[in-house]
Amino acid sequence: MLRRAAALGLGLSLLAFASPSAGFGEEHVSNFDTDEVVSTHHLYLTRALAVCAGYSTNGKPDPFDAPLDAERIAIANQLADSEKLAHRGGGVDLCSAAPYPVPKPEDVGCSSNETPVVVMPFTGAGHVTRWLPLPRFDPTAGCFASRFGPYSNDFHFPDAERVEVVRAWASGESSALAGTERLIFGGALSAPWNASCHATRSGTIDTGDVTPGSLEAFGIYTHVIGDRHSHAVCLERWGDRGNPPWPTHVLWPDPPGCSFFDHSRELGCPTDPAHDSLFAPAPDPELVEHAVAAGVEVYDALASRARQQGIAPRLDDSSESREWIASNARRFVTGWSYLGGARERREFANLLASACAALVPGSVPSALDRQPGEVDCTSRAAVR
Repeated sequence: MLRRAAALGLGLSLLAFASPSAGFGEEHVSNFDTDEVVSTHHLYLTRALAVCAGYSTNGKPDPFDAPLDAERIAIANQLADSEKLAHRGGGVDLCSAAPYPVPKPEDVGCSSNETPVVVMPFTGAGHVTRWLPLPRFDPTAGCFASRFGPYSNDFHFPDAERVEVVRAWASGESSALAGTERLIFGGALSAPWNASCHATRSGTIDTGDVTPGSLEAFGIYTHVIGDRHSHAVCLERWGDRGNPPWPTHVLWPDPPGCSFFDHSRELGCPTDPAHDSLFAPAPDPELVEHAVAAGVEVYDALASRARQQGIAPRLDDSSESREWIASNARRFVTGWSYLGGARERREFANLLASACAALVPGSVPSALDRQPGEVDCTSRAAVR
């Protein structure tokens, strides 16, 4: 379940064991009274797709205002990255698990004089507006899906097998969530890719109040689907690198798809020069296709769960409706540049949600009007 809490920032300051991840890491947009940031793909597009799949919605631009089922799913998706979000004097989080027992290095075969490695001290992901110290994993906070914790790869760099494990838990088919701790130890200035010792342990993840089959569990599953696509190129090309022995973000362009800055290449039209800039490289066709495919796969997962729960998706299961979803996922991803396009993506996602909310379940929707400034990526013609 989502928990309401006192106003919470993201300035955590303890240790981290794994790489940070920010799938679809754009110039994020916030509609909060604080300066916290969110991903338009993880939050707003997921909410819109959930509405199309038949879930109840608050029908408001702000998903945090009296959230219903579509909003709960999308918020849980975002919280897999954010851990905690403040909102108008209150807050939400998914951090109800028991404290994580930090192992001693010698417990996992490392030297007793080594310490857990701290992640790189900036926000990364091509972020030009928020170069602040990264939050570090707080083992007492109970944030089991943390990007900075020992289970980071399970939720943020998942392979196909891992996606299925999370799906079974999120659907209630499994009563517990298995996981793999990935631990990094080294000296005071070590990073994940030059640390002296890496270790793994298998076990059961304490998910706290997030129970198997809950909306929040399924929201986390939609995040895992998204990050499977967001990091697919990195996962495919990591190879047998031994330091670390699992995929992670790096500061250089090799392997392809693993750089912090590759997230800036997931959004925008690859064939439109206007979507390149001094601060963000041109969108990469392969990364863009994964961002589109993530939206389609998230919708399919949401619609499948809805049917299993006796909820009628607002779209029928025809090829026309599937093409409509795919087309709008593509418009969301390619219509606006990585830098400066977050507000427009949010507004387009809300337009998509409104269009679906107005449908009679099982109907075929009409095409959405082109939006101001939107680039038609098939013709590279901007609507004025």
